[in-house]
Amino acid sequence: MHWYRYGALRRDTSASERALNIAITMFTPCFINDIDPLPEPLLPILADQAAPIAVDLFDSAFAAPDEAYLRVAIRLLQRILAIRPADRLSRPAMLSMLGIALSNLSERTGDQATLDEAVDALREAAAAIPADDAAHAETLSNLGNALRKRFELTIQRQRLPQ
Repeated sequence: MHWYRYGALRRDTSASERALNIAITMFTPCFINDIDPLPEPLLPILADQAAPIAVDLFDSAFAAPDEAYLRVAIRLLQRILAIRPADRLSRPAMLSMLGIALSNLSERTGDQATLDEAVDALREAAAAIPADDAAHAETLSNLGNALRKRFELTIQRQRLPQ
């Protein structure tokens, strides 16, 4: 209702701004929980609102005993990245977090496709971070670890009896 109210009011009033802010507040949990459909014009704003929650989920996912938290963090990061434009300054950090989370999930499950996704995300993150940025070396290190894991998984699978 607040979204529709915002659409019905003149844009330059405090009432329209209040309606928009309430709509954003109410739709953010829906975005986080992957409930669709949501108003298309709000998706970039909702992605920005969900970003700190994705970081918190990412941070707590590694201590969780099962991979449910990790899967939720991955899905939210993927959703945010699908909406955020490629020129956003925070995109490389989100890609790096996604790559680390996918690599960790692959380590827990042994899934090669998940590890391949991790490598892709980390490659994209490394390419987007300037070489003189401190985060570039860390991202390259994470990429190297994911590539090493993929190599080890490939070797392990080749050694298994057919």
